[in-house]
Amino acid sequence: MAEELHEEMLPTDDKAMQNEVADLWKDTNPIVAFLSRIRPVLNIKPETFLFRIKQEAGLPLHVTPESAVNAVFSATKEELTDDRIQEIASYLPGEIRTMWDQA
Repeated sequence: MAEELHEEMLPTDDKAMQNEVADLWKDTNPIVAFLSRIRPVLNIKPETFLFRIKQEAGLPLHVTPESAVNAVFSATKEELTDDRIQEIASYLPGEIRTMWDQA
């Protein structure tokens, strides 16, 4: 998937914004990266996912977790091939899958 997100970012002095979009998928903590490779696939409930977005995403008060997820899903899908979109959909549970399909 990283190769599908390969695109230069806009020029900026902000170091965090100079990374490529694909770099956002890489875990920079070596211990966490290692554990991610050996642990089984996580089964995240849609309500837990949306709760975590609400609690941890730093959304403005008027932005719901659902609208934020929809915006991110829409932007992501614009960058991916149809095959990759279907592959990702196959991993998503219930309500999150529905949000992905509708984005």
